[in-house]
Amino acid sequence: MKFFLFSFLLTLISIGAIQSQTLLDSAMTEKKIGNFAEASAMLKRYLLSKNLTAAEKCDAHFTLAYLYKRQNLPTASIIEYLRSINAYKHNHKNAMAYYNIGNTYKNFHLYDKAIEYFSLAIGLNEDLQMEGRYLISRSIAYSYNDQYKEAITDALQAQEIANGDIEKNQHLLYKVFNQRGFIKMTMQQHDEADRFFRLANDLSLEKNTYVNNGINYTLAGKEEQAIAACRKGLTLKQNTDQRFKSYQQLGELYLKRNELGQAGIALKEAVTLFEQLQQPENRDVKVFETMADWCFAREEIQSGQKYYKKGISLYSLLEEQQSALRLQSDQRELIQAEQAFFKEVERKEKNKQAAMWAVVISLLVIVSFIVIVIRGRHNKNNTKKLKNEILSGVETILKMPGKSVDA
Repeated sequence: MKFFLFSFLLTLISIGAIQSQTLLDSAMTEKKIGNFAEASAMLKRYLLSKNLTAAEKCDAHFTLAYLYKRQNLPTASIIEYLRSINAYKHNHKNAMAYYNIGNTYKNFHLYDKAIEYFSLAIGLNEDLQMEGRYLISRSIAYSYNDQYKEAITDALQAQEIANGDIEKNQHLLYKVFNQRGFIKMTMQQHDEADRFFRLANDLSLEKNTYVNNGINYTLAGKEEQAIAACRKGLTLKQNTDQRFKSYQQLGELYLKRNELGQAGIALKEAVTLFEQLQQPENRDVKVFETMADWCFAREEIQSGQKYYKKGISLYSLLEEQQSALRLQSDQRELIQAEQAFFKEVERKEKNKQAAMWAVVISLLVIVSFIVIVIRGRHNKNNTKKLKNEILSGVETILKMPGKSVDA
């Protein structure tokens, strides 16, 4: 009986573990093929599984945060990153989680919050190369926040890390030169900016610095050089984000020069690429305003109004998301809220488990009772049979010749 009970319980546990792993595997498959909503739903069900370790919960929340980010759900993404941190305080991914939260705030132009979370990432980080990456990101947030002294300090610290092993850290060095050029450009030091952008281009790792060259030349009033820089970038290998920026910049420049044919070609390419952009910070909705201006210049009023409405709609969505992010409490309050959330979930899960075990135990009691009854009837029948056999034997003895029994 004990063996039966043990086997039954072990089977229940094994089935639960197999179901959890199947959910996780399915979620990862959906993530790989780009079905982010389906993957999110599966991961949420996986997180309700019993007996997950702290590390497993941490990884699942971290992945769920990424999936929400890809679905353009920034508030949900931030909450999941915080849950990931809360699930396992000593996980090596926690610095990256803070960094990703900082990037989300930066993408929505909330630079004070971005700086706060980049600083948390830097404080937890133990990887020198990753520290350089975090420093560059904080430098970018500082520069957009007009804190140029801090931006330069971070960029120089990142450059010092890159110089420690230039061959290994070329990608970081590229980011350093690009960022230092951007800082000089925003400070209207265009010649210095051009020098740093050229240094970045010389590394031949990424080509979006040609777009930055173009912006820098535009701000300096050098339109011909700006167009040449953008066209140069388009002849080289670029990702979708970089091509979008190049075509958008070209469209604006050609429209300003009233070269409507070239402007239309560039802007149509930019609008097509807009929907394919993966990084929210690169989704510059101004392209729809520029496209509307191009339509109006060609007296295509209806088309121009359509593009203006599209731009206004996207601006409104951006403002709603910014407002939602601003309404979030600070990190400490969020973590306290998360702790309360997990306690409530844990309480509900314990109640569900208690109810389940009550049902299981009831079933086992019923099964045990049935077994006992069956055995009891079997024993009763055996006893009756034995009694009959004894009586029959006695009668046989009495009937035997020459035998008598005293009364």
